[in-house]
Amino acid sequence: MASAASDVLVPQGAQFLPSDGDAVGAAGARTFAFPAHAPGRAPFELHLRRPRQTGTPSTARFLLVVHAS
Repeated sequence: MASAASDVLVPQGAQFLPSDGDAVGAAGARTFAFPAHAPGRAPFELHLRRPRQTGTPSTARFLLVVHAS
């Protein structure tokens, strides 16, 4: 996670479910939970990179704005 407004969205946890196979770097699905704790508008940004790639540009970026009421 690159950024999220902490007064509206609060990280609650993450889960990774690997696909079939045990190869290092194999595909899988990661699920994040961010319940809305207050009404408001919260920009939310995720960057795709491997954990060992600190300090390198992301390979993909996902940006959205959450409106909680």
